[in-house]
Amino acid sequence: MNINRYILTTIAILFCLYLPAQTERYAGMPKENTGVIRNLANKGYKITMRAGLNIGGTTPLPVPSEVKSINSFDPGMNLGIGVDIEKMFTKNWGVQAGVRLENKGMETDVTVENYHTRLMRDGDQTEGNYTGKESTNVSYSLLTIPILARYRFNKYWAVSLGPYISYALKHEFTGVAADGYMRTLRTDPITGLQVPTGSKIEIPADNPATYDFSSDMRRLQWGIEAGVDWQCFKHFMIFAHLDWGMNDTFKSSFKETITFTMYPIYGALGFGYTF
Repeated sequence: MNINRYILTTIAILFCLYLPAQTERYAGMPKENTGVIRNLANKGYKITMRAGLNIGGTTPLPVPSEVKSINSFDPGMNLGIGVDIEKMFTKNWGVQAGVRLENKGMETDVTVENYHTRLMRDGDQTEGNYTGKESTNVSYSLLTIPILARYRFNKYWAVSLGPYISYALKHEFTGVAADGYMRTLRTDPITGLQVPTGSKIEIPADNPATYDFSSDMRRLQWGIEAGVDWQCFKHFMIFAHLDWGMNDTFKSSFKETITFTMYPIYGALGFGYTF
């Protein structure tokens, strides 16, 4: 577990310990002494603190023909914490906005064929078409702001839909290629295009190549979020939402290396405390 995930895990544990104490505290306090939160509630605002687990992946859509099989997938332990505020304008309709600090990521092992990429091996960088196995690690530490339309069926159930924007405080896209070979590029004398008909470089399992495309990733992400909340008790709720990224994980200039678009698509499941 890297340092960012350790920090978020610690915060989430403290958050879980904080909620029961707050429940007891607010239950025993006179209404006039509950401060800002009570004043906001009197004006029709509802504040919710949330903690949850993100599960998903960064993937091309559709999966390209170069990817022949997905041998393993590990979503990892990706935590998120945040706070949001809700304002209802009618009995059923309102808006919800918030801020989250969250991790998203995955580890996956795939078998590819004729897959265009850039690899490092023995201190040398080679670009070409690779056939063999790849193990990829993707991770983000994000500051996310969702702004959502809100529909309440009743006091227990609500759904939300709208855009979100995320800023990557840290991002990583690294991996290992092994048990395969790369065909380097050469210039076709007729078309002038770069084609994978150059020398064949063997990449055995005991001497793998690596890649690190972290610096080619975008800082800013945006997409659509859809969610559902269940207010199972007066203050305690359970939620689920799906974040569907709409822009490429990589910068547009990176298309020369990975030719297809990679979308971050992650769901979350968690709980919250409503003041």
